[in-house]
Amino acid sequence: MQRLKIERAIYWILLTALNCCVRPLRFTLTHMKISDINTGTEQQIFAEMESTKKEPRKIFNYQHRLANGDIRDVEIYSGPIQLQGKQLLYSTIYDISERKKMEKQHLELEEQLRQKYKMEAVGVMAGGMAHNFNNNLSIILGNVELLQMKMLPNPEIDEYLSNAKTAILRSRDLIQQILTYSHQGSKKKTSIQLVRVIEETMQLLRSTFPTTINLQLHINSDSHDITINADSSQIQECLINLCNNAMYAMKEEGELTITLDRVELQKDDIPAQYESHPGYYAKLSVQDNGSGMSAETIEKIFDLFFTTKPVDEGTGVGLSTVHGIVTQHGGLIKVNSSIGEGTTFELYFPEQGQVQAAETASVNKDLPGGTEHILFVDDDEMLAKLGEMLLSEMDYQVTMMTSSTEALKLFTANAKWFDLVITDQTMPELTGEQLVQEIKKIRPEMPTIICTGYSRKVDEKKAAELGISAFLMKPLDLPTLLQTVRKVLDKGQTG
Repeated sequence: MQRLKIERAIYWILLTALNCCVRPLRFTLTHMKISDINTGTEQQIFAEMESTKKEPRKIFNYQHRLANGDIRDVEIYSGPIQLQGKQLLYSTIYDISERKKMEKQHLELEEQLRQKYKMEAVGVMAGGMAHNFNNNLSIILGNVELLQMKMLPNPEIDEYLSNAKTAILRSRDLIQQILTYSHQGSKKKTSIQLVRVIEETMQLLRSTFPTTINLQLHINSDSHDITINADSSQIQECLINLCNNAMYAMKEEGELTITLDRVELQKDDIPAQYESHPGYYAKLSVQDNGSGMSAETIEKIFDLFFTTKPVDEGTGVGLSTVHGIVTQHGGLIKVNSSIGEGTTFELYFPEQGQVQAAETASVNKDLPGGTEHILFVDDDEMLAKLGEMLLSEMDYQVTMMTSSTEALKLFTANAKWFDLVITDQTMPELTGEQLVQEIKKIRPEMPTIICTGYSRKVDEKKAAELGISAFLMKPLDLPTLLQTVRKVLDKGQTG
């Protein structure tokens, strides 16, 4: 009987508090039990009621169910009250659904900002790692090439050295891919050969995925020359996101296949939500044999912040990012999946009207040399000596310096001695950029080359704006270095 009185007292107060929003439903609510309204269990509700009797005021947060079935977040202020000589409970109930919604949005925005700053930190860390790593690779690569130049013909040893050189250049490319992935700015779309981007991404994935995942690549015979107008780093981001999701769905064990094909889409093949046009497309598929998805899940996967992963394992941003990138490129996405049978994502990118052949950089076996005088500046003594030896082998006169300030003093006193200045970018006291600017004040026409393992301040575009003749990324293979030096010197002489 006492329990029934408590229930009725709370019903009356609940109806009064919610009167503004449920007045038309008052009759319906009077026929509901409190357990029909409060979504907590009956044990929870009455345990809270009993504890409230002993305190002057208590605050609860619950979800209440209205008569029409809607669920609302509520904040309840409750305490004991004497009414006509009987001890009852009073409750003041506030609808805080909008506040909860705003709090959730605020937390989501905070998480996005944290992720943004985290990626910026990753980019800075990757840049520092790239600079040191590429400097070390430069030393290894340079010594391998010096050995190849100096040793007597020996096919067996030459094969070993060639293998070592290949591994060094792969390591260089891997660092570049990490930098591309951590970069947050968007790049200008250019004509890219899609198969190259896929192969570079596969190399990165193979170096990071567990060996329990069998990663396969299938390029159909008529697809090797497909070109699209795209940002290569964003295409790579799509592949990495999809492959990471596939790895999670397979619990890090299974078959993951990337396929490239050329297809023709008719108007009926293009879903209504996409603004794509009929024509030829590059079809990039990512297929796994993981847990698969239901039709209900597929409908939500591209929604921002939707995720099936636990809170500490996923943000729900990856697939929405993929969708945004694909649509920005004038493409579309199709998803095929069912529970227990894996998932296939099909990304369609419009093919360029004219398929361009892959560019191939032919290396002249007769390495160009010369007799000009070169000032070579690098604060890493091993790299400075290595540059001096490599260029001297090709008959250049080389003055090697490890201090940019001392190099500037030498140039200031003997500006007419030198035909070319090659400098590292990241150095104490004077950076390469600053050194070049000071040199240009003395000899504005002086040919200059900047080399760097990584720099956030100077890239190829910035170097050109500063009047620098060439910009090179370490580690440099010998043919690239010598061809660039010769090209810069010859241009300076004709200019």
